[in-house]
Amino acid sequence: EEEEEEEEEDLVDWDSGQLESAIRKLNQAGNLFDREMDSAREKRRAMVERQRQELAEEMAQQEAMFREAKEGMERLRVMMEEEAHSLAQAQAQQQADAGA
Repeated sequence: EEEEEEEEEDLVDWDSGQLESAIRKLNQAGNLFDREMDSAREKRRAMVERQRQELAEEMAQQEAMFREAKEGMERLRVMMEEEAHSLAQAQAQQQADAGA
């Protein structure tokens, strides 16, 4: 009977040892999962930040191109006004010369 009790205790010890081992493995797997999820979240955050930065740079480039085009159109408008003014002066001078 004493032998049976010892065998039962050994079985209980073995079962609790197995249980502790399983719990440790489960905790390790949980910790690994948490680290993997944290890593995935960090990679996603970095990717989103990189995309946001690229978009901001692209928008800045487009704004600069738009500003340059607008300035170029303004210079062209001024040149055309000056040309029209010079042409009008030349025509007026021509008419004055013809009338004299």
